[in-house]
Amino acid sequence: MTKNRVNIRILGRTLGVIIVFIALFFMAEKIWSNRLWFLNRQFTKQIVMVIVFGSIAYALSCFLLSTAWQRLLVWFGQSNAAIKNCHAVYARTQIAKYIPGNVFHFAGRHVLGSQVGFGHGSLAGAAIYEVVGILVASSALVLLGIVFYGTNQIKISALSISAIFFVMLLIPLVLNKAIAKFPKLRGFNFQDKKITEIVMVLIPTYFLYVAFFLIIGGILFGVVYAISDIENIHQAGFVIIALAVSWIAGFITPGASAGIGVREAVMVVSLTNFLGEPESLFIALIFRMITVMGDFVFFLSSFAMRINFLTEKKLKLESNLQNKIDN
Repeated sequence: MTKNRVNIRILGRTLGVIIVFIALFFMAEKIWSNRLWFLNRQFTKQIVMVIVFGSIAYALSCFLLSTAWQRLLVWFGQSNAAIKNCHAVYARTQIAKYIPGNVFHFAGRHVLGSQVGFGHGSLAGAAIYEVVGILVASSALVLLGIVFYGTNQIKISALSISAIFFVMLLIPLVLNKAIAKFPKLRGFNFQDKKITEIVMVLIPTYFLYVAFFLIIGGILFGVVYAISDIENIHQAGFVIIALAVSWIAGFITPGASAGIGVREAVMVVSLTNFLGEPESLFIALIFRMITVMGDFVFFLSSFAMRINFLTEKKLKLESNLQNKIDN
């Protein structure tokens, strides 16, 4: 059984690496094919302003992710998860997603979080729910984009919006009920909690992920607007779909560091028929520039927030106490 798991893991990583190389080759070939367009393209003042303010907006939106992480830690019984400490740990480790492997920011958050005094079960549980939350929010954004793209009017049917929100409410509810039944997950403090408690805690937390994607969707729309003449609600829906789909693709591809290559390739394919190939390439590259700069600004912000590490003796006592609580 263990050998089969190892083989599947190796196969997944290998497949992920192949996908990343194909995506990077695709992007390189497209850039080379459109090199004359890029050489004649100038960075206008409007584009520079979008990059600067987009990077700041992206960095600020990352605080929504760290707030959601803090709420998940509390959900898993980590009552000492102070918001300031969580912001600092999250910002300090988020930059690690650019290390090849696409999982090092989760591992770094677990290590640094344990040094702060968070229990291993709480950290693991929060990480699982964070992954689910990001996928749920981005998938809901795809549905929302379809609603916008499917209408030429600003008015959207209440039924469509209700359906999207219903899906968002249903997934974390079903997830919590399902995984609480597995004995092997008891160490992660997965409890079969009341529906009202799940709704009151998890749903607002997942809406933080939705808000994050709406903000970065707005940033991408700003980039598109600065480069092309897109400006109506119908076209905005297509941009939202392209963002969400490309983000999901980069997120789930093993070995894609911060989705580099994969995210851009999917975005280019999604936008090419809509905006043209050179413009789509330019938009994808500018958006990547914004996210990298935003992640770096978010990382720097962690040094303005002092992390309260536990002493070795206190850490051992806290760890033993948390293990007793988890068990």
